[in-house]
Amino acid sequence: MNTFYSMYDNLVKIPPIKLSDSWLITKYEDVKNCLLNTKAFSVRRAGRMFENEAIDQEHPKTKFAKDVLHRWIIHMDDGANDTKKQLVKKIVSFTNGRLESEVNLRYEELRAKLAGKEEYDLKYDFALPIVSSAVMAMLGVERTPQYEQQELKIFRQSEKVAILVEEIILSMEEVEEMADSLLYLIKLGAGFDGLDEEPRIEEFETHYSDFDIQQSLILSTFVYSVPNLIVNAVKGIVENIEQVNANNLKKAILEALRIESPVQAVLRICTEDTSVGGAIIPVGDTLTVFVGSANRDGSVEAFADPTKFDLNRKKMPLMTFGYGVHKCIGQAIGMAIGNQVIKKMWESRLIQSLRINEAVWDDHVLGYRTMSSFTVSEVPILEAASADSQSSVTIE
Repeated sequence: MNTFYSMYDNLVKIPPIKLSDSWLITKYEDVKNCLLNTKAFSVRRAGRMFENEAIDQEHPKTKFAKDVLHRWIIHMDDGANDTKKQLVKKIVSFTNGRLESEVNLRYEELRAKLAGKEEYDLKYDFALPIVSSAVMAMLGVERTPQYEQQELKIFRQSEKVAILVEEIILSMEEVEEMADSLLYLIKLGAGFDGLDEEPRIEEFETHYSDFDIQQSLILSTFVYSVPNLIVNAVKGIVENIEQVNANNLKKAILEALRIESPVQAVLRICTEDTSVGGAIIPVGDTLTVFVGSANRDGSVEAFADPTKFDLNRKKMPLMTFGYGVHKCIGQAIGMAIGNQVIKKMWESRLIQSLRINEAVWDDHVLGYRTMSSFTVSEVPILEAASADSQSSVTIE
């Protein structure tokens, strides 16, 4: 991904170009306009994803995956607003009533479990369990006695879907993998405990409700994205701890996420010949809209010196969660979970005592900024304060 950041630096200086199968959109204003112009640039890519001639269009898994992906996008479907309102009401009620207590309870469990460990992975040993537990409670997914296995499996299935959904055209093998993961996530919301083995082929003929399908989208998105949000933000805060205090913590989280946006790119399909930044995008072409580049566009006054962690920047809309009508439905809730976890880490002085041993970015995942490993140690606060000038971070 460091290569991608170099690419962003070069591409923001020229009009959009087409590379391989997609136009690359990198400038802040171009990204913003593409996300706002939903008439010309559509999110409805399900048909394009299944155009590979090698895909068996009559296979139950193909039909299932196509149906679910179509029904995941509810913004313009008739009657879908009712489903959306039900889910939002359920999620907001949980956030306002139980989120803090759920986060704090799992936080204390994990702190006791990790106490005395010389090193642990902040993403997989800490952020993921807290987020999974909170999201499962929010959606009413049963937590089994084998909950640690359950949480990791939910994450892996969510990760698989997140990565495959960003493919322009799928292979048959990828279609089957996606269908398996989609069914797994949908069944969780319908009472399945998430621990059995491969699904039976006849299960892909089952018709789930729009509510079940949309709930699986919320589950998948939160469980995959929010742990990345937390660790990316914590990394930025730890590396710039001298600038951060209790009063500017939320600003620090946003600035860290501007620099290392958990989502780097989203895809769109052009529905009519349209000009973007001086380039004409023909109807039918695919666009890769780099929200991570927009957040680092140094030509925008608020983002000048874009790699610098600066808490005095002029407030500008970040593109991390999209923009306009298709802005992520879960942004407020995802940020609420992330803010609550990081706030708890700050108040308990965990962040102040962290030392980053190794942060390894997963460069195989192209649409996201995610770590495959983020190992940390804890040192006493006094030692941490005296060692600030000597601390080092290993980044691969």
